Amino acid sequence: MSDNGPQYNSAIFVEFARDWNFQHITSSPRYPQSNGFIERQVQTVKNTMKKAKRDNIGVNKALQCLRATPLDSHLPSPAELLLGRKIQTNILTRIRNQSPQKDDIYQRLQTRQDDQKKYFDDKHTSPTTQRTRSQSPESRDWKMGQRKNHKQETRTKVI
Repeated sequence: MSDNGPQYNSAIFVEFARDWNFQHITSSPRYPQSNGFIERQVQTVKNTMKKAKRDNIGVNKALQCLRATPLDSHLPSPAELLLGRKIQTNILTRIRNQSPQKDDIYQRLQTRQDDQKKYFDDKHTSPTTQRTRSQSPESRDWKMGQRKNHKQETRTKVI
């Protein structure tokens, strides 16, 4: 998944995607929240590279440590998800002997993503209907409309 950058619209990239048999999905240019995860990852990699340069550590070694860092206490690292095994780094880790099933890992990832979506929706939506205006990109006309938020309002009565 990527934004609609010109580097992803080239014939070379389309051929690359076809050769490696993956589907390239682009995010909407008018909906920047959809690209938030990628932007955060880019920021993390840039900060890691700056710290490595400042501390005279090889950039490749720093990025390898970043790739080997588990996502949380129950999910393996991105490198382990990709390679199916732990990779060796200069960071001391406790390696578990049992390897969890792939279905269990993907279920945990899906649950984590669902929880993040629920948190975002709860924080950024309200139970009201708002009057909105949107502009058509083709005709440049403004249209009136309404937006309904789907947040369930729950109230607890304190006695």
